[in-house]
Amino acid sequence: MAAIAENLAIDWRCRHTWHRASKNTAWCLLGCAIGDFGTIAFFQFTGIPWPT
Repeated sequence: MAAIAENLAIDWRCRHTWHRASKNTAWCLLGCAIGDFGTIAFFQFTGIPWPT
């Protein structure tokens, strides 16, 4: 594991990288929220019983 960490040249202060990562994270969360709410709506509208 230490060998992998030594090969990575990550600059944690790079604003460009953080800006891009924050946009990617926002799109990911938006997509997951749409999928979750879509699944909830599907089961509510179709009336399929879901055992809990």
